[in-house]
Amino acid sequence: MIKYFRRWAVFTVLVLLLFGHMWSVFAQQPDYSIPMLDLQRVPEAYTVVDREAGKYLGHPTTVLFADGKTILCAYPSGHGRGQLLMSRSTDAGDSWQRIDLGKARVDEVPTLFKLPLPSAKLGERVIMVTCTPGKGVLEWMWSDDLGSTWSPRKSWQLEGTKGIIVALSSLWSVDDGKWRGVFHDYNFDNWTVDLEMVTDEKAWGGVDCRFSNLRRVDYATSDGLKKARGAGLCEAGVVASPDHKRLALLFRPQHKKTNAMIAFSDDAGLSWTDPSEMAGSLTGERHTARYAPDGRLVVFFRDYSPRNKTNPSHGDWVAWIGTWDDLLRTQEGQCRLLLKRNYGNSTNNNIGDCGYTGVEVLPDGRVLGISYGHWDVVRGSTHPNHSGGRGQAPYILQVRFHLNDVDKWLKDKSFRVAPLLPKGQQPVPNASSSATLKLDRIFGSGMVLPHDREFTISGSAQPHHSVTVELAGQELMTVSGGDGRWQVNSKALPISTTGCSLVVRSADHTISLDDILVGKLWLCAGQSNMDWPLARAVGGTQEANEAKSFGMIRLYNATAPPTDNRVYDAGLIERLASGRRLAGVVRDSDYYDGQWQSAASANAFSAIGWWTARLVHEATDHPIGVVDVSVGGSGIEAWLAPESLNFDSRCQAWNTTAWIDDANIGSWMRGRAKRNLGRHLAAAHPYRPTILFEQGVRPWMGLPFHQVIWYQGESNAEIGDQDWNTKLIVEMVQGWREVLGQPELPFVMVQLPEIGGNDPLRAHWPAFREAQAKATQQLEHAHLVVTKDLGWPDSADVHPPDKRPIAERIAAVVLSNR
Repeated sequence: MIKYFRRWAVFTVLVLLLFGHMWSVFAQQPDYSIPMLDLQRVPEAYTVVDREAGKYLGHPTTVLFADGKTILCAYPSGHGRGQLLMSRSTDAGDSWQRIDLGKARVDEVPTLFKLPLPSAKLGERVIMVTCTPGKGVLEWMWSDDLGSTWSPRKSWQLEGTKGIIVALSSLWSVDDGKWRGVFHDYNFDNWTVDLEMVTDEKAWGGVDCRFSNLRRVDYATSDGLKKARGAGLCEAGVVASPDHKRLALLFRPQHKKTNAMIAFSDDAGLSWTDPSEMAGSLTGERHTARYAPDGRLVVFFRDYSPRNKTNPSHGDWVAWIGTWDDLLRTQEGQCRLLLKRNYGNSTNNNIGDCGYTGVEVLPDGRVLGISYGHWDVVRGSTHPNHSGGRGQAPYILQVRFHLNDVDKWLKDKSFRVAPLLPKGQQPVPNASSSATLKLDRIFGSGMVLPHDREFTISGSAQPHHSVTVELAGQELMTVSGGDGRWQVNSKALPISTTGCSLVVRSADHTISLDDILVGKLWLCAGQSNMDWPLARAVGGTQEANEAKSFGMIRLYNATAPPTDNRVYDAGLIERLASGRRLAGVVRDSDYYDGQWQSAASANAFSAIGWWTARLVHEATDHPIGVVDVSVGGSGIEAWLAPESLNFDSRCQAWNTTAWIDDANIGSWMRGRAKRNLGRHLAAAHPYRPTILFEQGVRPWMGLPFHQVIWYQGESNAEIGDQDWNTKLIVEMVQGWREVLGQPELPFVMVQLPEIGGNDPLRAHWPAFREAQAKATQQLEHAHLVVTKDLGWPDSADVHPPDKRPIAERIAAVVLSNR
């Protein structure tokens, strides 16, 4: 019994250590890589709106009236409840004065909204909405004279909700005279209500404000509602698309286990998409957004980072600058602003009270934000979660800035806020080390980066070191993890035919890449007909001489271990048997060998890949980067993503060395693998299931491809089970799209041509062509190039050397689906 107990104890300790290591790596992942600017360096940007020594003033909201100068701000004296206070500015925030509201109180955060009303002063009515939380009662009152006098408070008992909190967090226009708002309850269900103004001589001011039509937000699927409740989605901030045809709700995830989330509506808020996580740069609480005059979005919120221990603004008042398209595409945006350090009195990981923000855009283009927080430190105090100490009672503070100034500050490194080291880690001196700074192998001088989509730059450095990446006017900063790995996310870049530089710095090491273009990025994959070099193709020698003049085409010729009839030597076997190089997600694989080269290297490059790129470039003038990872004789099985292997029970043996005897894989492939490997059957042969995806495709997942050109099938056709082959093709494409995060990644597939000879295995080719056609019919954004007439009907050679006609048909498909 003691022996078994000891074994169990050792096993438990090992599991706990492994879990602890995995969690530490996970916990150190940065939320964002865009710059953070410290606005506190500009003290003239701030104005105190209201403050009382020792009293809690918090949770403000605002409205800016039509004169562009008068601003009304409402807030409670207390945490979300207490005496109702209001201040007003008549000079665009230069100064503030209290409005006397007597002894009016609120039981929940008051929110202000502006409604057009021609009979009111300045033609606008302001409505204040609040609630009685536990009783599920919505309350409101309004003013037609800039907040000087107010109507009696009205109420509405809501049936079906589990209470009501922060009513309303947002309100948007539905049509003339009608609006729709949103709030949440204790169950983290979100609800909408409709608001309209109705002429009524008995009403205060002659026009009544009425609420109706309580609806729960149910999202597109039941999974959406489950996800919303699981994340604790609440306090949604609304953003409309620039054309006002679509709405987005930016949710606070109260349970702090996920990033902040977003849902979209195309019918003014009657129905919503399932919520999804936003970029980490927007993770926080109580988002309030406005468009600046130049079309950029500015979003204010209280920052928090559920996973990022290097975030320098955790728990502080921040703003995000980006675009609607960034929200739509889950992109990081342009930059973040540290508006004010918050020395919160709470003990929940420094998430002290701050960040409820009233936001307005002034006529001169300045963005004005008003929030509350523990902005000042009690002298000599300590705080368990904040090294700066404990904060004084919160008060109402205003900030004003212009985005033109933000653009200038982005160029001034003194404004940058550096990431923090993970908790418990000590800074590492900037001294030389044997651990050199590296970029992953897929990056190189003369490369082509993908245009119009966000991408990731990644590599390795000394553990826990700051890494700075400069590219196309961006300066992206992060901290390497305990394993030395780092990555930053670049904004989407426009097409550029002018070469730019990529500079990476860490400690005293620098990497500089130059002549980088931005354009189309393609992946060519498959087996030997795709790999067939230009030098061996009909007309290839002359074409290679002409290729030198195509400076906008760049080539990455990745070569895998050989699959000819040799027996692998000891050195190659050792390389293929290294679990370190093959385990998990590939980062800087040495399974393939390759680098970026100019078009002058076309002689050794895929003939189909080259000719297709030339034809498309001549038609578009776009830079094109072509990556060829094809391997002669490889089967579809080697190109499947490991995540796809659960689609059929016949794949169960493919995760083990038993694959090499599995009759579901072609006998020719298995025989060649046994010949190459000899007695070392556990080594990672290029025909081993999933190996070519892991080593040839996954390393590129940070650089989204615009196109995949796939020419493969000769090795799979011999199996004779074409329903199975159809299934393999479909699963391969879907697996790539899911793992690479590109659900609409286009595939152009080349159908097998007609081949002569008496080889009985060729008898399956017509049926395999049908399998290829069926697969593309089942897949969206997949196109089939018919080549039956381009083979050698009088020859048994499976490598027809005239590749340009095939490339012409591929190019026609690519151009027609731009």
